[in-house]
Amino acid sequence: MTIPEITRGQASQQLGLTLLAQAPKVGSYCLGFLFMSGYWIAHRRIFRWIERGDILLCVLNIMLLMLIAFLPFPTAVLGQYGYDPAAVIFFAGTLALVGINVWLLWWHAVRGDRLASARLRTRVPCGTTRCRSG
Repeated sequence: MTIPEITRGQASQQLGLTLLAQAPKVGSYCLGFLFMSGYWIAHRRIFRWIERGDILLCVLNIMLLMLIAFLPFPTAVLGQYGYDPAAVIFFAGTLALVGINVWLLWWHAVRGDRLASARLRTRVPCGTTRCRSG
């Protein structure tokens, strides 16, 4: 986002209208930030359970970080062209790729009990009498 340019004579009226016109961009920024925050929390929770690593885990993690770093671009496109279905599809498609990558990272970490903590196997789901939060 850029600070709007206005003339000095009608500053308060023009500034208010110009800022109001920026609302879709501000809204998409907030939406993108919330998604990025959610992915950061998920990443943090996943890696609490991972005790070992391998090259594929590193590749999946780097791909995830690349997609997260890319997210501001489709977010800006959504803010600028939110009325256009292509902008919405581009944004949603990027979020889908991030979600798939998170799932692949977790699946790779837990399959075959190779990378995840042994504590994960003994974890009892909440709602039972022996519930342990993770």
